[in-house]
Amino acid sequence: QYCLGNGKEACDQRALLLFGNRAYTPQAKLLVQRIDLGAAVYDDPIIIMSDYGSIMVISAHLPDGSANNNYYLWQTEQWVLLDNLEWLKELSTRLPKGVTARKGGLPDVDTMSSQVSLFRNEDGDCCSSAGVANVQLGLLKERFFLRSVSITDGK
Repeated sequence: QYCLGNGKEACDQRALLLFGNRAYTPQAKLLVQRIDLGAAVYDDPIIIMSDYGSIMVISAHLPDGSANNNYYLWQTEQWVLLDNLEWLKELSTRLPKGVTARKGGLPDVDTMSSQVSLFRNEDGDCCSSAGVANVQLGLLKERFFLRSVSITDGK
């Protein structure tokens, strides 16, 4: 992790850089880079062996208290960034009228699933009342997609 910028008290931006090299070779190759706000804190990368191959998860905890994950699939000697938002757009088309998924769920790569809180139009951002979407995910062409959705009713 690197602190970027001129801030005397804090970083303007924070960067996570991952390098790799072959055994017994002196030159390292940049494999992945990520840059966030200076107050971001990164978890150690996690690599999961799945039916789709090796998937790496990089989690950043942002100043507003939210988490933001990037997902990468190992392909042909490099980590390829996966689209982890398109499935949320697809989810919105399968929800009942007047129900939204305002805050996206993060894919759980171990189970290839996600749980997403559902909101009615009158709900505040703090308090979802329309239930939970239990989503099963798959990977296709460098993006997560919906395999199935079941909705647990709310209050």
